[in-house]
Amino acid sequence: MAEPRYHLILVHFPDLLDPADFHQIADFVRAKAPDIEPFVIADSMEVAEVERRAISKPFLLFAPVSLKRFRPSHGKIYAGQGISKLDQMEKMKRAGLPVPKWQIIGPNTRLSPRDWGPLVIVKPTVGSLSLGVELRMTDEVRYRVPLTYPQGHPGRLGQMMAQKFVDPGPHAARIRVLTLFGEPLYAEEIKVAEASPRPEVFNSETIKAITITTVKSKERIRSFVYDSDVLDLARKTFRLFPDVPLHACDLIREWDTGKLFILEVNPGGNTWHFSSKGGIRESVGGKKRHEQFNAFELAADLLIERTRKEAR
Repeated sequence: MAEPRYHLILVHFPDLLDPADFHQIADFVRAKAPDIEPFVIADSMEVAEVERRAISKPFLLFAPVSLKRFRPSHGKIYAGQGISKLDQMEKMKRAGLPVPKWQIIGPNTRLSPRDWGPLVIVKPTVGSLSLGVELRMTDEVRYRVPLTYPQGHPGRLGQMMAQKFVDPGPHAARIRVLTLFGEPLYAEEIKVAEASPRPEVFNSETIKAITITTVKSKERIRSFVYDSDVLDLARKTFRLFPDVPLHACDLIREWDTGKLFILEVNPGGNTWHFSSKGGIRESVGGKKRHEQFNAFELAADLLIERTRKEAR
């Protein structure tokens, strides 16, 4: 049997992701591509013999999050990278992708309901898990000195922005599409089980009853999404951020118009929810996420193609 020409390094992260996912991908690679030898390696400071062997031939490395400890000095490396939300939104806007209108909130900011609608989302430009995200009356949006935010609020760490309120409906539906090199590995809609009806009159008190995120909801409903416009929009982000292999695209569909918007792609990682600490406990319509598009075999096919073209 001929010696493999290339190596494929799949990096997992101890206590964060299940290495079994990456061993399954590696098994598909072995079965489909005898010219590629796969290695499943932990992101560790230890340089063991297996690491030395893995980098001894032209290789491609894939890591679903940014590398912390295992950093080869050569080879083709695809890993998560930190890209600010503002940079993501600006680049997607310039490319013609549908991004909700936004503006940084400064000391002189005053927003007109005529231009923005009666409600806007106020959100931090740093942070995650919807921390610090609020619904506000448009004409009440004002700048706030960072140090006046409570401890732990991301507004202390970076700018706040106003974003046009794209109403996701009474169940606050959101869509997450995870893509690898632009191809969807899964796509799911998440919504809260209990609807929050829209008040007849909007004011700073009545809008508190409107649910705008699913993160804090105790009961969430998940279902797979197959809509072609959703999958096609998610595919388009890879050409904008081609050095980041894994995009977790957050999309929202406007309730009354059906128009689709994209919010961000989460390029830093922590989105491999096939086996993340939270994701491993979740199912989508009674199935695991990888079952929707046979994600691990699809990942193997994509990595085989990339390795043959780009390993070095």
